[in-house]
Amino acid sequence: RFGLGWAYPALARTMGAPVLEKARAPMNHARMVDRLLEVHGHEIFVDGAFNGDPHPGNFLLVQPGNMIGLIDYGQVKVMTLEQRLVLARLIKALCDGDDEKIAASMYEAGFRTKHQKQDVICKMARLYYDRNNKASTEGLHVQLYLEKLQAEDPIVSQADDYLMCGRVAVMLRGFGDALHQPRSTAQAWLPFAEALLREAGELPPAAPAEVQRRAKLAR
Repeated sequence: RFGLGWAYPALARTMGAPVLEKARAPMNHARMVDRLLEVHGHEIFVDGAFNGDPHPGNFLLVQPGNMIGLIDYGQVKVMTLEQRLVLARLIKALCDGDDEKIAASMYEAGFRTKHQKQDVICKMARLYYDRNNKASTEGLHVQLYLEKLQAEDPIVSQADDYLMCGRVAVMLRGFGDALHQPRSTAQAWLPFAEALLREAGELPPAAPAEVQRRAKLAR
């Protein structure tokens, strides 16, 4: 077993971790990032309990078998069903590109800004829960982009519960970026969000093909 930060020297150097130059794990990077997103989506929306600190040092490559081991669940966050439904509505709205529902879901999640500007709130929602590529951050570094949004409409309050989910989304995307595998966490978590909303009667039943697709993702 060895940590992913050690397995990939370039990633290890950015973390200031020891480098094992000869370590090369024969893994599919795209599949690894997708699986980590799926696992954490399942933890959040299905289990209602997730690791709030999913950095590369907490991922192990387990040999033989090219399996991923998850360790150090010292920052576990538990979410109620209602909290999960609020987050599911937000993820659905992000994927649908519905700014009104995005802003409404953020408000429902306890997110408040000084002027409640819908465009700024939607941009913050996308930054936390969706993606942070150059197109979505207007070509700015993530930190500079967040400071720009803060200057336009400062955050007044936000619930820690949802902030932890955003932290997970950002950290997993950062890991994907380090492996040249950028992802949208909203798209990755959409099947789990929709399944939860269907169970709550907020969406119509899934078509047979969609049921099969979700079952494949869950494996």
